[in-house]
Amino acid sequence: MGFNQLEDGYIKGCLTLRERKRRQEVNRLRKWVAALSVSLVVAVGAGGVAFNRYQEAKKQTILAKEQATIANLRLLKIDATKVKELLNSDPADAMVLAIKATGQSYQVFGKVLPEVQSSLYAAIDVPVESRIFPGNGKPVTAVAYSPDGQSIASTREDGTIELLDLQGLPIVPAFKGNGGTVRSLAFNPKKEMIATGNDDGTIEFWNLQGRPIIPRFKAHDDSVSSLAFSPNGERLASGSYDTRVKLWNLQGKIIDQPLKHEGIVYSLAFSPNGKMIASGSYDKKLRLWNLQGTFQLVRPPFVNSEAIYAVAFHPDGNTIATGNGDGDIQFWNLQGQVINSASPSHDEPVYSLAYSPDGSKLVSGSRDNTIRLWDRQGNPISQPLRGHKEFVRSVAFSRDGKQIISGAVDGTVRLWNLPKNHLILRQPLKSAIDSVAVSPDGKIIAGGSADGMIFLWNQDGTMRLPPFKGHDDRVIAIAFNPNGTKIVTGSYDKTLRLWNTNGQPLKVKFPKHSDSITTVAFSPDDKTIATGTWDGQLSLWSVEGKPIVSHWQGHQGIVSEVAFNPKNNTIASTSQNGEVKLWDIQGTLKHSFLASRSGVSALAFDVDGQQILTGNVDGSLNLWNLNGKLISNENWFQGHSDVVTSVVFSNPHHGEQIIVSGSKDNTLRLWDLQGNLIGNHIQGNDVILVAITPDGLKIISGSEDGSLGLWEAGNWRTWLQMVCGKIQNHPILQSSEGLEANETCANLARNQRLDLK
Repeated sequence: MGFNQLEDGYIKGCLTLRERKRRQEVNRLRKWVAALSVSLVVAVGAGGVAFNRYQEAKKQTILAKEQATIANLRLLKIDATKVKELLNSDPADAMVLAIKATGQSYQVFGKVLPEVQSSLYAAIDVPVESRIFPGNGKPVTAVAYSPDGQSIASTREDGTIELLDLQGLPIVPAFKGNGGTVRSLAFNPKKEMIATGNDDGTIEFWNLQGRPIIPRFKAHDDSVSSLAFSPNGERLASGSYDTRVKLWNLQGKIIDQPLKHEGIVYSLAFSPNGKMIASGSYDKKLRLWNLQGTFQLVRPPFVNSEAIYAVAFHPDGNTIATGNGDGDIQFWNLQGQVINSASPSHDEPVYSLAYSPDGSKLVSGSRDNTIRLWDRQGNPISQPLRGHKEFVRSVAFSRDGKQIISGAVDGTVRLWNLPKNHLILRQPLKSAIDSVAVSPDGKIIAGGSADGMIFLWNQDGTMRLPPFKGHDDRVIAIAFNPNGTKIVTGSYDKTLRLWNTNGQPLKVKFPKHSDSITTVAFSPDDKTIATGTWDGQLSLWSVEGKPIVSHWQGHQGIVSEVAFNPKNNTIASTSQNGEVKLWDIQGTLKHSFLASRSGVSALAFDVDGQQILTGNVDGSLNLWNLNGKLISNENWFQGHSDVVTSVVFSNPHHGEQIIVSGSKDNTLRLWDLQGNLIGNHIQGNDVILVAITPDGLKIISGSEDGSLGLWEAGNWRTWLQMVCGKIQNHPILQSSEGLEANETCANLARNQRLDLK
């Protein structure tokens, strides 16, 4: 069918219109796609830029954190170094810094860095005053405790007299003497009375309310430098710059004639029985005066090499201590012989001395600004007490012997708790302590000596029972069984013996060894005892005394140590030829390796039984896995300079562990598990053996000189608690610089329930 011209035109027009619309739609779509493409390109580009910026920001954040970590690490290490420097000059400041560094390290790193731990450990050994009483700030001339120990008296250059309680609060308002500077002070031991001696030569008696009891009286022609009441409180002795010693009753009347030195009388003291007075003078003479009958010299003066500034009678009445112008302290018997001297001495004159009530300690104050503590033989029993900024004029012990009071030219009175050194006890014996061991519950310490004796101590170092004869030669090895009911000992007399904890021998007889026994160990299952001998042989014994494997040649040199793996019955042995060998319970060799060409002198398993620590003849220590692969490197365990005689791992305590080593270089050292030295070394005396209590808080050492040492151990948490305890009442914690330390103590120390006894 055909279309007419009109129809044909209409159809063609429709098709043309449709095609035009199609093209327009296509063009519109093309433009939209183009626009979208451009937008996508822009968006993708922007997204890429944003992503790159994000990555860069993330990188910068990580870098900033790393830099902050490095900066914190560097600052903490600087602080740790500064702590050790400050301990010898400003111990309170040093302790605050050590506490702050501990808190910062824990907060930033989640642990306490070795350097910070080391500074904290160094601080526990340094004494610091518990309280400071500034008073009116004038130089202090004398201090004294009241007889009941509940109050303190002090005098100052401006004539002020203070009566304070133990918190430093005034019991009565401060009052003044009437004779200028008050030079000397004494409490009457039997009456509520204080005597003061003045620059103008007068003496005054006061009651404890600060009111005069009798009118002041003229006693000397110059300053009254020293006063002392008799033990019965009925007489007062005075010494003066006028070179005289005088005796007075409580009414201020002189008794008998004055006695004379040839120089200023700086100090005097009554004997404990009240029958003698000792006086020391600038004339370098110590004089003893008899108070029975005529007031006169007991014997000719004891001539000293230096001026005597301080004297003190020992409570037993048989010894007199003198403090001298050259800083020395000497101990005299009543016959005038010097029986001992304190060493090391002060650097400047000793101005004051006082014995503790039980006579076990002597305290001295010096022009060198320090206070020092000594035992009866003149050995130092702590580091010097530092804190005063000027010379110390006066020191005194509290009635219970647990505190010391001091007064100095810096205008402060300071109260000190008796410093607790690392050394809790040093028990001297007649012969070297060759072996020590601690019971599994930590309550008994066993030791063997070079003269064949066996000792059992309580955990505080007191004798549990009298020493008993264990062997005919050195008891070189000792060990407890796992439940702590038996003790095994090995000796140079070639015998092995078993004892109960009451010191009674058990009815078990072991065959004699081929040579001297050098080491013993109990198996973890309590069924087997391992021994090593001088000739390199090893043996395994049942606890009934029967040989399991006896006398096999384990080493070519002396067997220095045997030890059981705490998790199984694998045995490690070592010798002075440097080999370490691992054996099964039948004595079959499982593995061996050369640990040190210098020779291995000590060995221990870690508590998990996965590592072995060796101490070597050249003073080095090494940590190994059970395959003999060296874990430590040459930078670990740097410190000892002589044979390492003993090594031991502590049990984990609050998640922390330490290693302790003893050496013939006379030191004990503490290490973390990465071989970093913790704190300063502990000075021993030719240390032979070390052991550590199961709680990880005490170290026991036995030494060639026969001393048993008990030392503080622990970990950073216990050390933090100790340091916080030292300054808990110190004013520095209430200052702005102490606030952070106070917070650290509250968060990390005071909330911890730790047994530090």
